[in-house]
Amino acid sequence: MFGAKRSIFDAIFTWFVRERTVRAERRELAMASSTAASALVGVSAGTGRNAAPADRESPSSDETAAPPRPDEVANSNRRDDRVTRLVALVLMALATLGSAWCGFQAGLWNGIQTFRLTDYTKAARISSQDSLTADLQRNLDAAMFVEYCRALSEHNMPLANFLHDRLRPEFRPAMEAWLATKPLQNKGAPATPFEMPQYSLQAQREASELDAQASTEHNQAQKANTNGDSYTLSVLLFTSALFLGGLITGFDDLRTRWMAIALSLVFVVMASGVLLSLPVAHRG
Repeated sequence: MFGAKRSIFDAIFTWFVRERTVRAERRELAMASSTAASALVGVSAGTGRNAAPADRESPSSDETAAPPRPDEVANSNRRDDRVTRLVALVLMALATLGSAWCGFQAGLWNGIQTFRLTDYTKAARISSQDSLTADLQRNLDAAMFVEYCRALSEHNMPLANFLHDRLRPEFRPAMEAWLATKPLQNKGAPATPFEMPQYSLQAQREASELDAQASTEHNQAQKANTNGDSYTLSVLLFTSALFLGGLITGFDDLRTRWMAIALSLVFVVMASGVLLSLPVAHRG
């Protein structure tokens, strides 16, 4: 691992040294070209002064245009440098602001996901407890019903009345409605009081409501996670644009600079498209 890191560092250092050498050679070549151009302009001026008036008044048709002056070339280079730096600065500013905003939103959505998962866990736990309570109550009602029917079959009315008086409040209306159907004489009567519409358990209703709430909280947590991941992707795109915008200072070639600026603009546009399609989270 350390050998690979050292190789990468050596490669970066070699590229940096070579780039500075190329820049120095370009500066020397530009200075030599400027000196040669100045000398050529001086020779041309001297030749013009020594030439005959007739020759100056009748220039040859093959005469070419004079080369640009060194100061004009320098002014053009400085103007291009200012333009590329200004455009890159604007892109870097947009990328910095966008990256900061997306990072802030990603943190908020991660927090929302955490709280949603907490609410989901709480609702699911209470729903399980209520479901267990409902099952226990249903088993108790079934046991009381069996003993009540046995007491009736044995014509033990004191025991039957005793059991009837001690039915749970939620079970007694269903039991009385079932007895009103005269199940011993009416063949169309429900088989048990548990099939009557009056039989309803509060614990079971609460468990169903909490189960639906837990499902909603879980879906909200998944949406928050998706939004947080999308904002994180936007941070990555804005950071890439910021990196490319800062690279132009390392290039002297104008075409290379514009290529880096174009790539940076592409990343800014992509990140902005993702950003505009996402909902905004609010604190609190």
